[in-house]
Amino acid sequence: MKFYTIGYGSLKGTHAERKAAFQKRLRHVIEYTGKSITIVDIRRSGSGSRNGHAFDNSPTGMINLVREVSGKYISIPALANTFRSLPRYRASLNDNSRVELLKKMIIGNQSAVVLLCGCREYKHCHRTTLAEKLLECLGDKWEVDHLCGY
Repeated sequence: MKFYTIGYGSLKGTHAERKAAFQKRLRHVIEYTGKSITIVDIRRSGSGSRNGHAFDNSPTGMINLVREVSGKYISIPALANTFRSLPRYRASLNDNSRVELLKKMIIGNQSAVVLLCGCREYKHCHRTTLAEKLLECLGDKWEVDHLCGY
């Protein structure tokens, strides 16, 4: 079983080109899994300026973008890296209440779950730190796929 992470910070071009590239990544998950998607936005502000700037200068840009590819959008700001430090963020995840919420969402969801952040490189982003913690909690039958390079 698998869940995914995605970031949009590395997308280049106009708003329309970035939007098309991002949606291509989401459609890949839909085609690969045969399921709809649930985007779990783990940024501090799902409707913040980075969201609108990335695609269409609208506070609902990400929500609309996800709906266009038959997806569901959920924002969980409590999972944001407010520390701006991966070691401090990793330590904060030892309070399992936030991780347990996401774990239940992944296990009980009929759609493919995709963790979303705006960071460019997944290797240096809290979405990877969170994914690693989730894998510890979910067990050996689970894996994560970091969507990049489309």
